[in-house]
Amino acid sequence: AMKKISVSFSGKKIEISEGVNLELFLHSQGAKYEKIATAVNGEFVSKSERIKLVLKHGDKITPFGPITGG
Repeated sequence: AMKKISVSFSGKKIEISEGVNLELFLHSQGAKYEKIATAVNGEFVSKSERIKLVLKHGDKITPFGPITGG
């Protein structure tokens, strides 16, 4: 079975499977989250980097609000 880890998203604790990347996580929280800027542990993660960033136990994910401009 997949190991479960817990991360914090907007201050809520959420349990996910180990190995989930940020892109997949945001998608699972709702499509609207794919369109907004996001930080992990206080560091901004660009859209192109999300798929490469595998979430770890205890990570804090913070959505910022709409990405403006192109």
